[in-house]
Formats: sequence, C-alpha cells, structure tokens
Amino acid sequence: MITRKIEILSWDVPFERLPADILALLSNQDQEAYRNGGKYFKEAALQIGESGLCEVLNCLDDNHPTRVYLDKDDDSPWLSWFGFTFFAERRHVCFRPAQQFVQLPPSTPDRLRRFYAHLGGLNDERGGDNGILPPERIRRVSDSDHHFVDDLGELASECWMFHSFGNGDYTCWHESGRGFLLNHEEESLDELILDEFLDDYFRFGILNIDRPE
Repeated sequence: MITRKIEILSWDVPFERLPADILALLSNQDQEAYRNGGKYFKEAALQIGESGLCEVLNCLDDNHPTRVYLDKDDDSPWLSWFGFTFFAERRHVCFRPAQQFVQLPPSTPDRLRRFYAHLGGLNDERGGDNGILPPERIRRVSDSDHHFVDDLGELASECWMFHSFGNGDYTCWHESGRGFLLNHEEESLDELILDEFLDDYFRFGILNIDRPE
C-alpha cells in the first residue's frame, strides 16, 4: 500500500494562499470548512442535533486553530480532515465535512443518516482509525478481513461496521436496526443498544471523558 499525507497549518496558510494543487484536492464542502474553521463544524453539530456532540464542539472558539490533513491510500480518493486540539482534555480530534456524493447503505439508521448528512466522519485519535468511519469505509462485517466472520453467516452479512475503537473492534448496526459489537479477540458479534452507545460516545467517548458513576 502507498500512503500519502499532507498537513496544513491553516493559521499560517489562509485559504487565499493555498497552492493550486492543494486547492484541487478540496471539495466545495472542504473549502467552506477551511474558510470557516471551528464555526463550520459547530454549525454542523447543531444541524445534526446531537446534544453531546454540540457540547464537545462548543468547547471550541469559532476561530480555533485548525490543522488540515489530506490522506490518501493507493488509488482511493483523498480524505480531508480538520483537526482541533482540545487543550483541557489533551485530545486532538478530527472532523470531516459531509460527503454528499457517497451513497449510504439503505439500512443506515436515521440517527446515523443525520450525522452523515452534515459530517463525513469523526476521528477521535489522529494516530489511528478511531471513531466514526468515513462513509466510504462503511462495510459489511462479512466483507471485512476478520477470519472468523464467515462462521457467523447471515448475522455477519447483515451487520455494517461504522465505528472503530482502533484496536480491531467495531460498532455495527444490523439491518433490523439493532446494534452489535464486533469483538475481534472473542471472535463474536455481541448485541448492544445502538442509541445508548451513540449517547455515550458523543458525550464521553470523543474526548475520552470518564462516565460518572
């Protein structure tokens, strides 16, 4: 695999000074996010309507310093991420603008469909594939490279991976609307309540905040 990475300090390079070759890699949504920074993503959170996500992004000023990352693997499209450092929590979290051209699976739950209508992914730890996956990377469990999923038959073929813990485990939705945890060490698909997972993730998981007892 060939991996390419570009990093831009947007406070040093305003939009008007972006080189033409970089500008050509940015979609219209990416360009709007570059111009507006934290304000763009705060407004996106309001449109999504997730209170926990709004609380996270309200920690940022509208002009909060932004690092812009462009990532590309092999012949896949460039992915644009906008990274913000949350100083109090010592976390660097990246958000993507919505990717309107990407078709979601028909069974996508309404709550996730609202998320992807306004954001194209959420990476809660820059060093790995942690967080809510870009819509381009959503796939069936049965299409993943886990060696055991074939033994799960129909269940694996009807579960879609949309969130990564960064350790080989994934959160999935089932086409019935149920939630599942793909546990790679236990080689299992364990049922969970999808709404409870999303409530906890948006409120506590993005910034790795301990849940109150």
